[in-house]
Amino acid sequence: MGYEQFRQPDGSLKEETVDMLKAMAYMCLDEVSEIPAHEVLLQIQCQDWDHIPSRWLELRALVNVEIVAYILEELARGGIVDAVRRGEPGMLAVDAVVYRKSRGVKQKEEHGVTSSKRPSVLKDRWLRC
Repeated sequence: MGYEQFRQPDGSLKEETVDMLKAMAYMCLDEVSEIPAHEVLLQIQCQDWDHIPSRWLELRALVNVEIVAYILEELARGGIVDAVRRGEPGMLAVDAVVYRKSRGVKQKEEHGVTSSKRPSVLKDRWLRC
């Protein structure tokens, strides 16, 4: 089937695909380590994913660093992930932004669940994809 099952006719990613990628990217991060998008991509593609839907296995083989960077920025806009911009002279563009799980954000989520509960809530929701 390939990539067609994950995109809309106009070429953009389906919402379900974006949700799957958000879950994969989020599960590759922690609150301490700051890693660039290309390292998140490597983890998505190489991590031993136990008990995940087969669609995730297909999707992870098709993603690239641009898609992962987009997904991480979406998570950052939602307050779930911190994007730390550390551009220094001579630094490669792919290393200029690093990501980590947000630390101590206390925003309300649907059904009154705070961000400290988000990882399990997100994982449960996205594992149904």
